[in-house]
Amino acid sequence: ENNETTAASVPAYKHPPQDVFPASASFRTALSELISSFENNETKKSHPVHRVVYCSTPSSVCIYDKYHKARKHLLLIPRPDKSPLGKLSSINDIIPSIHLQHLRSFHALGREIASAVSGSCTDDKSGKYPMLCGYHAVPSLTPLHLHIISSDFHSDCIKNKKHINSFTDASFFISPDFLERHVESAPSAGMRV
Repeated sequence: ENNETTAASVPAYKHPPQDVFPASASFRTALSELISSFENNETKKSHPVHRVVYCSTPSSVCIYDKYHKARKHLLLIPRPDKSPLGKLSSINDIIPSIHLQHLRSFHALGREIASAVSGSCTDDKSGKYPMLCGYHAVPSLTPLHLHIISSDFHSDCIKNKKHINSFTDASFFISPDFLERHVESAPSAGMRV
């Protein structure tokens, strides 16, 4: 899996309204359905799914989070048929001997997008907040996805303290660096975070 994007190819961040996100049959599988719709309509740039895709590479798709918990909130998702990470439901499905190198490339891409997003503000207020990358230890959505989020946590979608804790408490939000160290030290058969 290559780091296939550059800051120059990343667009300015402009979060779409919730009503442009496609409907899904189930909340838990909404990301899988969205990625499938994007892949089926990738060349049809006028298709509505493109309004919720921030950028894409041959192995990953980065979408705006429908229920964003900060001024900037993206989800980087590996493509199911183009990345070994794409078949995983969560970080607990990682097999070190199979996924570690792909995970490193995926994280490099996530960091590159985070860096570009932090510099492509449409709202000057959000430019001063560092970007965070990480995974929920117990995700509510499948497949595996990396959150890229500004640390301002300014959003109408934040309804309670749990929403903030899910991005600020290290036992709930697993950083790429921690995950890589954990995978490196895990037995090759599988792991649990």
